[in-house]
Order: sequence, then C-alpha cells, then structure tokens
Amino acid sequence: MNPITSSCRYRRGNSLNSCDIAIASFTPDKWLASTGQVGHLFDGLSYLLQAAQEWQLQTDLKLEVVGYPAQAYAMDSVFLRSRSLFEFFVGTNPKTHCHASCLFGLSNQIGYAKYKPVPGGTSSVNPTWEDVLHVGSMHLKDRNSPVQLIGHDGALKDLNQMPVDFAKGILDVWGDFETELNAQGYAHLHSMAEACRDKAKEDAGHVFDSIDLRAKAYRLVLTGNLKKIF
Repeated sequence: MNPITSSCRYRRGNSLNSCDIAIASFTPDKWLASTGQVGHLFDGLSYLLQAAQEWQLQTDLKLEVVGYPAQAYAMDSVFLRSRSLFEFFVGTNPKTHCHASCLFGLSNQIGYAKYKPVPGGTSSVNPTWEDVLHVGSMHLKDRNSPVQLIGHDGALKDLNQMPVDFAKGILDVWGDFETELNAQGYAHLHSMAEACRDKAKEDAGHVFDSIDLRAKAYRLVLTGNLKKIF
C-alpha cells in the first residue's frame, strides 16, 4: 500500500500534477522492485551506477579510438539519470516531476546542499550541481567559459569530470532516503530500498568484472556479422 494517499504537497493549483497520478496507482514494486520487472527507482539507480563505472573504465583505459566515444555515452547517461533522481528526491518543482516525499510519505524532500542549497543556508561562490546539470548538460549554450563544480570529494572539477561524483552523491541521498523510510516506520519499503542499493552496486560491479569478455565479442567484426548503419 501507499504510505500516503493525499495529493502532491507542491502542486500549487496544477490539476495535472504527476505526483497525484503516481500516488493513485502507487505500489512498492512499481518503484522499488529490484528483481523481475524492476521498479522505476531501481532502474534509474542501477543504470546510473553502471554508467558511472563505465565512464571510469574508459577514463582509465585511455583508448582514444576514433569512432568509439564510449566515455561520452556513459557520461551523458550519468548526467540524465542523476538529474532525474536528484529531482525526485531533492527537487520541489510543482509541475514537471514526482516527489519522493509525496509518494513515500516522507517528512520532506531530502536535502543535499551540493545539488540544491538548503533554504537559509550559506551560499557558495560555485554554482550548484542542479544549475550546471540543467543548463550545462541539458541545453545548448555558450561553453566558452565553463564553470567548475565542487566535487563529492570537495575538489573543484569541470562538468565532464563529475560522473563518479554525481553517482556518489545519489548514493548519499539514497542512504538518507533509507533512513527516512525507517524513521517513518515503513519497514517493508526500507528493506526494498536497501535491496535496490545493494543490487545496483552489484550490477555496477559486473560492468568492471566482465570487461575482459569484450575483446572476444569485438572479433565478430572479422566475420562480417556486424552491421554498419551509416
């Protein structure tokens, strides 16, 4: 059952808010199942961690092969999935997304200062992760003067060096999500969220463990069984 049945607390007159639709059809499996037909949140977390691991592998390998920008593909996947998860857990936009606090009966949206400043907190001279993920990765813009972000480890980094930082940030937020579910007494949801995190990290580990199998698959190009589409 859904722990909360009221309408979206951030709606502010928007009668078509996606939270209300999601609340009406909420089931734990739809959001947190980590086996079988997996839930929305597990899907986002698992592929985010896998993409971050792939980005790190490509960074370490330094292949620099023309026609194989796998590092860029992985980076883009991290940006899109981390932004959607941050917005779900941290964001308060009344129109464009669901909110963790509405769907899971949390006391509030989860705070994460690197992504979104805490109301009343001290502002930083550096832009937030929210600002740069939204503008720098989602929209065409003048990139002649890139800004740096405060990484998960506190170091200043360019956006294209942030995939692992964003993934670790989401894991921080996910840990707070588990803590809040437990504090609210939602034992079953708490167990499911823990299972999601553990399985997502396991899936990311497979990306690393299976890298030696790629060379065998790439030899298919010699057999003529691969298709060039452009």
